[in-house]
Amino acid sequence: MTNKKLDQKIIKEFKLDELTNELIDFIGYASVALNHSIDAKRMRLLAQLLADELINKKRFNKLYLYQIGVAIKEGVIYCDFEPFLNLRTFIRLVIEHKQKINEAYYQVHTLNRKPEEVPYYQEPKKLLK
Repeated sequence: MTNKKLDQKIIKEFKLDELTNELIDFIGYASVALNHSIDAKRMRLLAQLLADELINKKRFNKLYLYQIGVAIKEGVIYCDFEPFLNLRTFIRLVIEHKQKINEAYYQVHTLNRKPEEVPYYQEPKKLLK
């Protein structure tokens, strides 16, 4: 799927085409997991729409690429609604996963739990401005 170096990049570090190419793998996984068929042209368009949303919405730009993959993989299997291969589903899965990440951050930084004990915790990347 993705390589380790790209997994450790946050969304705002990607260019649209680069992120689109990475998201195609996640959408392909979702397609197989949901037993939905999608042609390559539509898969690329869906990946491009998702990449555009992730890059241009501030609420997502500090997530790591691998976290988007986890959101989609876990989401299509364990979500409490009937997932479809559309932009709305993928954004909903990312939002739900981001809530888990935010809760993990709260557990570590406010309640002083050990980071290794908290699922979904990822030390924030320090960015130079």
